[in-house]
Amino acid sequence: MPFIQLLAPVYQQLFSLVRDKEYFVITSNVDTMFEKNGFAPSRIFTPQGNYKLMQCLQPCSDETYDTRPILDKLLANLDPVTHEITDANAIPKCPKCGGDMFMNVRGGSWFIEKPYEQQRERFQSWVHQHLQTPIVIMDMGTGFNTPGVVRWPMEQITYHNPSAYLLRFNRDHPEVPAEIAARSLQIKGNIDEMLALL
Repeated sequence: MPFIQLLAPVYQQLFSLVRDKEYFVITSNVDTMFEKNGFAPSRIFTPQGNYKLMQCLQPCSDETYDTRPILDKLLANLDPVTHEITDANAIPKCPKCGGDMFMNVRGGSWFIEKPYEQQRERFQSWVHQHLQTPIVIMDMGTGFNTPGVVRWPMEQITYHNPSAYLLRFNRDHPEVPAEIAARSLQIKGNIDEMLALL
């Protein structure tokens, strides 16, 4: 819990900047922290998945399952000393095929994208509606681990919308392509400190 308490002020700080605006969030985070800090679920796209869901690793179907009851069962069978699961039946198995399960987060070709289809459609519609309107894009901390998820799409939106302005907050890699440099601000430093300046 201390980790969540540490991060929450940054999310709340960001939410205070956009709460009265027509915002949309695309995030590679799978921890639901945006939702937990007031951002509307209908305005969030999480293309990398969500820890709240589990899925079959086959996958044998496109169904996902609520993680909470699975975790509750695991914790009830966790030895507090050895940290081993005392009952093998508590280890999650797919209700359909009996196969291994894992969190519904992008990690391979087995990832089930169905829970995020409506999110993706809403995000694409939002971007399309704003292609000719002034928007500020805040790219917060996206580096080069998975640049195709957030970093490069934000650059593309900025490039294709002449009225867009990109604020890139990044401690290590705030650089932007030369083609959009005149409509971008590269902010190098810790996000919480830089947000406070806004």
